[in-house]
Amino acid sequence: MGLSRRPFGVLAVCLLMASVHARAPEPGDTVGICELLNGRLLAVSKGGRVEEVALPRSLFFTSSSVASNGKLIVGFSDRGFTVLDQHLRPVWSRPDPRYNVIALALSPDGTKVAVAAADLGAARWTAVTWRLFTISSSGRQSDIGRFSYTKTADELVTVSWDPTGRRLVFNDKGAIRVVDVESDATRVIGVGLSPTWSPDGRWFAYRTGEGQIALMNAESGAVDARRFGAHLTSFAHWSPNSRYFFVDEARGRSSSCISVSKLVVYDISNGRSRVAYDTCGHRDWYFGWIQDPRLWLSSARSLAMESGSDR
Repeated sequence: MGLSRRPFGVLAVCLLMASVHARAPEPGDTVGICELLNGRLLAVSKGGRVEEVALPRSLFFTSSSVASNGKLIVGFSDRGFTVLDQHLRPVWSRPDPRYNVIALALSPDGTKVAVAAADLGAARWTAVTWRLFTISSSGRQSDIGRFSYTKTADELVTVSWDPTGRRLVFNDKGAIRVVDVESDATRVIGVGLSPTWSPDGRWFAYRTGEGQIALMNAESGAVDARRFGAHLTSFAHWSPNSRYFFVDEARGRSSSCISVSKLVVYDISNGRSRVAYDTCGHRDWYFGWIQDPRLWLSSARSLAMESGSDR
């Protein structure tokens, strides 16, 4: 559904986790997952310790996305768009709250935001088309065009930048498209749902009709024979070093949770997986992979103390 219909007051959740394997992180490994949700910063360590920090209302967002380098976040709220750094301080903002945002993507250098938006007042599952446009830190806005959902309610519209910040990959009625934002030229590269571009530019990861993740070589278009996960409810979120991605995997229902799902990290070099977090009912798609989780946590605590909202 359009995110303007989501509960207001979405803020920061960071899931601090250890490396995918039981070892000290290698250079370049990324060990933090972050989501803006529920007016708090929630950190979960490998040993199960949970830390929670309330943050200022100025950082409440209804949608968010992490840049592929893991060092910047863009958020959208009734005040418009804001790009934040690892200290949770604004880098630039665009006060324009008129959109029914369904997906965001921040360019690697943090200067451009790609926005997928439904028509105002349209419910996510009844809208026929959605609009794609970009906004830059200079204030320039560029319309890419209108695109379609599939007829199934489980299609997640995703938009993802290439490493140069010139091209976007996204889904359009079951087709995977790439658009050059400078020339507006688009081309279909395959069939699938919810594609994301790896930060190194090598892979497209996308959801198959069977609810798994497949990898397509971005250069040749060849599809890797391997499949990752099962019964996925999200797209693939890449780590900044492009070695891992995590997904939200459904696990059915229980008496204690409306829906039971878990965040699972996959190592694409060997296919190994690790459960990072049991979400127990949180079926939100706006997680992202961050660098330097301790810095994010420290910054959140500082802001909480400054605002007097720590709890």
